[in-house]
Amino acid sequence: MAKKYKNTVHKNPFREDRPKKKIPWMIIGIICGILALILIMTLIINALLGVRKLSLTENGGFYDRRSGITYFMAPFCYQPVTIIKKDVFATYNDTKFYEIQDISTEKMITTAEEKIYEIYYNKDYPLPTLSEMKVNSAIICDVEIAVYPVGFIDSEDVNILLELLSDKSIYCDYPQDTNDSNVKYIYFTSPDYPYLYYYIHFIKTSDGTRYIYDSSNRICVPIGDALKDIIE
Repeated sequence: MAKKYKNTVHKNPFREDRPKKKIPWMIIGIICGILALILIMTLIINALLGVRKLSLTENGGFYDRRSGITYFMAPFCYQPVTIIKKDVFATYNDTKFYEIQDISTEKMITTAEEKIYEIYYNKDYPLPTLSEMKVNSAIICDVEIAVYPVGFIDSEDVNILLELLSDKSIYCDYPQDTNDSNVKYIYFTSPDYPYLYYYIHFIKTSDGTRYIYDSSNRICVPIGDALKDIIE
């Protein structure tokens, strides 16, 4: 009687029948879950901490207990280019402080009242001088906030103004024969400091004499007919 054999399949030892490795989706899911949890916890912590409360120091600065930074008021000639008003960064009594675009709050912050912007900076990061800023253009405004420009000054004419401000032989006293209608504001801009303006005054007295005045350094110089076709 013939022997019965089971119908078995003999695997080819040279054939790759091992299962292909699958993408470890479980691991990716765990990583995504951890990242999402970190983000949620960060948002919760920020919400719990809330807006920073600054305290006034004896030397006139504002102290942030959370970061350990003391902010000091910058001269008015420094103005923020763009204020991020979406969220209040800190407060002191009724005064609100905001972040300035393109610069860390570790270095400076600003107020944002209707007509007055006051920058407060960390002295560990000194403010640049006008010459250090390497300004290459300027905007002209009728009011003391750079939001309504009435003219523009290119790099060549900016250099003329800078040369006049550096000429100590023509320094003079601030003119008394002036009023607000005869004053304009020149806001210098710099590619190295895209978050910061440095502004000076343009003054024209009743007799037609024209001056520029750097209030930070108390420098006033007559400018004759320089830039007369741009600013008047």
